[in-house]
Amino acid sequence: MAKGFKTGGRKKGTPNKADGIREQFFSALRRAGGEQFIYDTLQSDPVAMTKVIASLLPKEQDINLNGFLKVELVSNVDES
Repeated sequence: MAKGFKTGGRKKGTPNKADGIREQFFSALRRAGGEQFIYDTLQSDPVAMTKVIASLLPKEQDINLNGFLKVELVSNVDES
C-alpha cells in the first residue's frame, strides 16, 4: 500500500465471490422448503447432504481438544 492509498486489488466493500454463491444457495434452500427439505434430504441421501453441509463450513480450523467431543444434531422439524 502506497502511503495510505489503495493501489490495486478489489475496491473496498466488494463482496467475495463465495458470499454471492452462498446467498444463492440459501435462497434456493428457502424456496425448496428450508428445514423440512434439509431433514428429508438427510433421511433420503445423508451422504449428499453431508457433503453440502461440509462445503458450507470453513475449510480450516485450529482446534485443540482435551477430552471428549460430543456432537448432537438438533432440529425442530416435526418427524411425523
